[in-house]
Amino acid sequence: MPKFARGFSLVDALDADGLKRQEAIDKAIRAVERHGMTYADAGDVVGYSAAWVSDRIAEYRDGEHGDPLNEASA
Repeated sequence: MPKFARGFSLVDALDADGLKRQEAIDKAIRAVERHGMTYADAGDVVGYSAAWVSDRIAEYRDGEHGDPLNEASA
């Protein structure tokens, strides 16, 4: 595995699970807010439950998760 400055590996530099989760959060928010999907349908799209989507939407509406609705790749 390649090493980066100060001994960091690629695994240290990129948290694949964290990136996947953030992508799922962004997709779920766009599915609900932009496309009017139900939480259950959005959950099916991202591979999580309707309850998980509901929690992420509540967080989004409380100001968390940036602004995925203004991303170019919707």
